[in-house]
Amino acid sequence: MATNTTLKNKEFFQKAEEAFKKLFSAAKQEDELHFALSLSPEFRPYKINTALDARNAFDDYIKFLQENEKSSIHARISLALYSHISEASGFWEIPKNLLNIIDGNKYSLMPFFDLVKKYGGAEGSIGPNANKVMRSLMKYSQELGHQELAEVFRDAFDADLRNGYAHADYALLDDGICVGSRYKSERIISWDEFNDLLDRAVNFYRVFTSVLSENLQYYNEPKIVKGFLTDQEPESTWKIHYEESVGFSMEGGVGYVPIRA
Repeated sequence: MATNTTLKNKEFFQKAEEAFKKLFSAAKQEDELHFALSLSPEFRPYKINTALDARNAFDDYIKFLQENEKSSIHARISLALYSHISEASGFWEIPKNLLNIIDGNKYSLMPFFDLVKKYGGAEGSIGPNANKVMRSLMKYSQELGHQELAEVFRDAFDADLRNGYAHADYALLDDGICVGSRYKSERIISWDEFNDLLDRAVNFYRVFTSVLSENLQYYNEPKIVKGFLTDQEPESTWKIHYEESVGFSMEGGVGYVPIRA
């Protein structure tokens, strides 16, 4: 997959990197224990972790696009990649939790739960789509005074393109991709525009994962922090450690005395 990054996208990536670094720094300063918890998304008792698998999917998509000649299936795989990045709500739980912490709250196992649509019992619940997730991140960023971060989430993805692919409401044409827009109208996204949108989404993801990786690697050497999991607990000592081959580990609590940092 080869695309030429436009000046506009380069400026966007620089803005995104600066905004993400400010986000991580502010959350860490507010509450390091819950900041560390937020670096490992979808910590739930399920067999699957869609946030982790999103990384595997990203690598698979990129490998396919780089190794295969351009064709109609190449374009459709590119659309699948675009949609997967935008729809990976489990992965985007990380910035939502960081915003929660900046706002004085604690790490949440399901930070987008307020966006879930409920129809009857739990089995009828539907998770939020990418548009709702990004709007939630944008709005929360604005409320907390992180305006540049809000603009980054606002401009990361094209709602018509994502929605068109997700609902099979699109068609490949010689001059671009025709997607169903609002109010039953059509919109043709030229191939040049699509390449710019794909480049923006792919590198938006890469910028975020790069900043995330920097913060994870900070814990390659175990760190000792003070904090409490809930407001009902007294402050206690915790040891935080990260190894790429193993993942995150935390131990501590009331009465805990670390053997070594």
